[in-house]
Amino acid sequence: SHGSSDLTDNNTVGQASGKLGNAASFTQLNSEYLSVTNSDLDVGDEDWCYCLWLYITSFTGDAQMIASKISGATQRSFQIQTRDPSYDIRFRVWDGSNVIGSVIHTTVLTTGQWYFVYFYHSATDNEIGISIDAGESQTVATTGAPIVVANELKFGANPSGSHLDGRIDSVSHFQRLLSSSEISFLYNGGRGWEYPF
Repeated sequence: SHGSSDLTDNNTVGQASGKLGNAASFTQLNSEYLSVTNSDLDVGDEDWCYCLWLYITSFTGDAQMIASKISGATQRSFQIQTRDPSYDIRFRVWDGSNVIGSVIHTTVLTTGQWYFVYFYHSATDNEIGISIDAGESQTVATTGAPIVVANELKFGANPSGSHLDGRIDSVSHFQRLLSSSEISFLYNGGRGWEYPF
């Protein structure tokens, strides 16, 4: 099944040319982000994944949040971010309070380029992973079980800031893992495609 969620615009997120139509365009200096509270997007100790297109406008010397579902010290689920000056992507999951998995993808990002990012948690294999542009996933074993937290999901920020300076397009969430052929379908040789398969 599939559906949609209405996102709340915080501080006037712009629009710019995306991979598939228009993309959300975030300006870091304006502290812009999108948010949504929807129980259908809550994730815990089960198989789940997200995929999206990411475009970095500039690296600013700080971490930039792609997506986060954390609030306070004990209501932490996951976050995925770029890092500076390593110019890579890190994905982390929590058991509410403690990091139980952290994986860094070794692809070095450049500004002005679109990347297809797929990140997941596997309860079956007790691992998390990231793939970029439908390549092989880089994974790490988890040391505990993530919990469901009912706080809002943010794109382009986390509660302490870390705002994105770039664009996000075509976000999808699945309560299962995608097969390699499904990931390749959405990547579509770098041209992009949308669900349904």
